[in-house]
Amino acid sequence: MLARTLTQRLLGRSLRAIYATNATNDYTLRTHTCGELRIQHKDKSATIYGWLAFKRMDRFLVLRDAYGSVQVRIPDSRTDLIKAAAAANYESVLKVTGVIADRGTNRNPSMKTGDVEVVAEELQVVNNSPSQLPYSSRSQSESTEKTRLRYRYLDLRTDRMQRALRLRSEVTHLMRRFLNEEAKFVEVETPTLFRRTPGGANEFIVPAPKPNLGKFYSLPQSPQQFKQLLMCGGLDRYFQIARCYRDEGSKLDRQPEFTQVDVELSFTTQSGVMQLIEDLIVYSWPNTLENLKPTKPFKRITFAEAYRLYGIDKPDLRVPWIIADCSDQLAFLNSSECSDFAVRIFVAKGVAKKITRANRAEWKRLVRLNARAQENLKPTKPFKRITFAEAYRLYGIDKPDLRVPWIIADCSDQLAFLNSSECSDFAVRIFVAKGVAKKITRANRAEWKRLVRLNARAQRFDIFTTSQKHWFSEIPNAQLMQKYGITEEDAAVISWGTEKDVQWTLGQLRHLIADGTGLRSMRGFEFVWVTDFPLFVRNDDGRLESAHHPFTASIPEHEHLIFRPEQLENITAQHYDLVLNGVELGGGSIRIHNAEMQRYVIEKILGESAENLNHLLEALSFGAPPHGGFAIGLDRYIALLLGNGDSSVGIREVIAFPKSKEGRDLMSDCPADPLDEQLDRYGISVKLQKEERAENIMADS
Repeated sequence: MLARTLTQRLLGRSLRAIYATNATNDYTLRTHTCGELRIQHKDKSATIYGWLAFKRMDRFLVLRDAYGSVQVRIPDSRTDLIKAAAAANYESVLKVTGVIADRGTNRNPSMKTGDVEVVAEELQVVNNSPSQLPYSSRSQSESTEKTRLRYRYLDLRTDRMQRALRLRSEVTHLMRRFLNEEAKFVEVETPTLFRRTPGGANEFIVPAPKPNLGKFYSLPQSPQQFKQLLMCGGLDRYFQIARCYRDEGSKLDRQPEFTQVDVELSFTTQSGVMQLIEDLIVYSWPNTLENLKPTKPFKRITFAEAYRLYGIDKPDLRVPWIIADCSDQLAFLNSSECSDFAVRIFVAKGVAKKITRANRAEWKRLVRLNARAQENLKPTKPFKRITFAEAYRLYGIDKPDLRVPWIIADCSDQLAFLNSSECSDFAVRIFVAKGVAKKITRANRAEWKRLVRLNARAQRFDIFTTSQKHWFSEIPNAQLMQKYGITEEDAAVISWGTEKDVQWTLGQLRHLIADGTGLRSMRGFEFVWVTDFPLFVRNDDGRLESAHHPFTASIPEHEHLIFRPEQLENITAQHYDLVLNGVELGGGSIRIHNAEMQRYVIEKILGESAENLNHLLEALSFGAPPHGGFAIGLDRYIALLLGNGDSSVGIREVIAFPKSKEGRDLMSDCPADPLDEQLDRYGISVKLQKEERAENIMADS
């Protein structure tokens, strides 16, 4: 009986293969998808299913499915089919059986199937849609994001969303295949009902029923503890496509629930983990972006270098502007006798004519607002690597967009007169934004200044072009122009003050100006590793906290400094971030595998109770191996791939059912009020102030 059934199935499949040319038609009622029909299918019979995207005179229809669209023509003699088509509304599901015909002189070159049409012999309205649609693929450009989220099932029918979700599926599949088959990792699912993790973001809680009434689970921010426990259990190579939860609001690149590609392995080093991630990314690179594929090794810079050169620890290396020290030339700017005063400059090459007055105003506003609170561009291995210090030195930020080639330079010597107060730590820095002078408007300048100065600090900076006769009365423009190669096409960006403030300010401006002049929306991918982060940093309250998380180990030569309180801020961590186009793609570290040291860090340095971590500390005491890992933010990564490197594409574009900025699912209208019996079951009462309830009502409207 079993053999006969199998034979029938195989025979049925072979018969379908005679009519079907695409494996996506197996197990379905159709013979072809709407998007696969070509001139070679001429004179063949086809049965297709799809949504009605367009109709003209009730005789010419465009049917669309997940794979494309095709024209259907109803013969004049088939009045019954014309009548059925007239009754069908847009976005209705239709079944059409007919013969594929050459469109001849009426071919449509804008459609992939434009050489042919299906001449209908049968037409059935499988499921009609309302005549008034809140949103459809035909009006997607006119729909707001709120409407798209409210009617997400309609939004999912668009080419944009189909492409995004299929790209996500392809990349995730390739990542799984690499980790399973090539790297011999084991996929393990870890619990999503756990207990509170000390430090980090706020966690969502879930009430427990009897017999644990009054107690709560926490939804994990990541599988961090579980994957370390797996290493303690001898499972030396783990991975998971993990669902994670963080109660931190929903911004462009944030969602309360998100997905990460989580890996951990034993007996490894920082370089070993970084090489693994490079191999994973190159192996899983989508075929549609083959000409943009990265090459190994990726670039590497230290945290200090990133801030020195780019003013940020996430530099976009597509932007070529480097920050320089011009403290000597502009020392007169130091009017407050600041001990760590600095003046820095970068030259934004070629953007002078792009900078308007509105640009300047907007950039100033944004810097204040942030308040610290083409040809073959395929990436190659190894990825670039820079330390945390290098990132700040070169880019003024720890996540630089390396597509932006502007490097921060020291111009303290040339502008030493800016230090009018003889500040001992005075600095002047510059970067040159090449070729953007004509793109910078007066509005740009005003906005950039407004954003920078919304910061609690007194950021001092200016954006100069050759059209301005005087930059500083104490020094001729030509002196700076010659030293930093500033032309009439460029904009010079100079900041002065304390070294830390100057780096941060130029890091913000470097990205703002690159955004405003189009450099960060161009095609291409620039990977860079940022290394040598500090192990501990001080928060706004002056308390020490982990720069990464409390399970991160120091570099071996700094291990003894953990027990010296005066040295804690000088300890370098075995922590590494992977930055892509100025966006943090993921982070990882080598972990503390000694139970006593882990307890000391939690209790003595961070001032947290280790009670919630007794299970992990106990496991570490039973011969835990040295181990480390990494997690890739899958949503962010797919968003960058979807935009061909454009950093402005939001992660809601690559998630099937995302939350709004307020953390709500507008389609299902959740979160929602619980039923009284649900609250009684868990022994919970809800205390909500009138003001909060009013805010919720306003958010819903």
